Parts: sequence; structure tokens; C-alpha cells
Amino acid sequence: MARYRNRPSSIIEIGCGQGGSSQLWRRWLGPLAQVVGLDIRPECSEFATEEVAIRTGDQPGTSFLDTVLAEFGTPDIVMMTAATFRHLDPRTAKDGVYIVEDMHTAYWPSFGGGLKREC
Repeated sequence: MARYRNRPSSIIEIGCGQGGSSQLWRRWLGPLAQVVGLDIRPECSEFATEEVAIRTGDQPGTSFLDTVLAEFGTPDIVMMTAATFRHLDPRTAKDGVYIVEDMHTAYWPSFGGGLKREC
């Protein structure tokens, strides 16, 4: 991902956690990066800064994702579990990066997951 450092680029991180990773990506990518954090929890809006945009919505609903894409454009980097891959992969820059993280929840029934269950 070094090709995105200190260059105009955009990253969408779905799931803000405690807000630290959005700031980490902003510092690592540099001042030209647009970092967008998405979360279902409205309280995550407190993580927004001049450098990091936070939007609240339900990512499995593709209309929310399309609204984010309309506002911020084609992302170069997308970070999320496989749940949004089908929708965002064709909408990510052709030479972009899609990072699948937090896959452990894909095996937890409370998150709709389980071994050999379809995403």
C-alpha cells in the first residue's frame, strides 16, 4: 500500500471501533489522503476531524454505501469484512486494494456467521 502514501487517495474503513485506526491511516497515508469511517453507531461521529470523515449508516444496506460513494468518489482502499465485498469490490479503483479484516466474527453465530455458512 506504499503507493498511496503522500498521494491523493481515499480509504473507506467500515467499522470505526474506538476511532484510533482512522487516525492511524490518516497519519500513515499522509496529508493528501481522504479517510472515511463508516459505522452503524451514531456516537462514532465524535471521531470526525478535519482529516477524517465519519458517516453513520448500516453497511449491508447498499443504498447507504452508494450515498457514501456519491459523496466521496471511488475509493482506492476499502477495509471491511467480506459482507460488503460483493457491492464495493466492483466500485473500488481498478488498481485499488480491498482489505478483509476481522474475519473471526464470520464464525460467530451472533454475527450471522458460522463454519461453511454463506456470507
